[in-house]
Amino acid sequence: MAGESTEDSLRRELREELAWSPQKLVALSMVEYFYENLAVRLHPFRCECGDEPRTTLAWGWFTISEMRRLPIPEANLCLLEMLD
Repeated sequence: MAGESTEDSLRRELREELAWSPQKLVALSMVEYFYENLAVRLHPFRCECGDEPRTTLAWGWFTISEMRRLPIPEANLCLLEMLD
């Protein structure tokens, strides 16, 4: 939403989509990635929460090595290095 901080946006999205309220958020370095015809800006956070998301979507907890084998967007690969 306009005027909303990245942290507030993340909290809102997690609450709306997963009924999940993180107890602690730590902002990581912003990442810019350039595809052939598109640029993306990622604002990653490390989140801590005592409960599990409530959703009908398929989800799971993965190790970094497991995530490297998932079909994720190219821009997100550098995020795995930040978390490792």
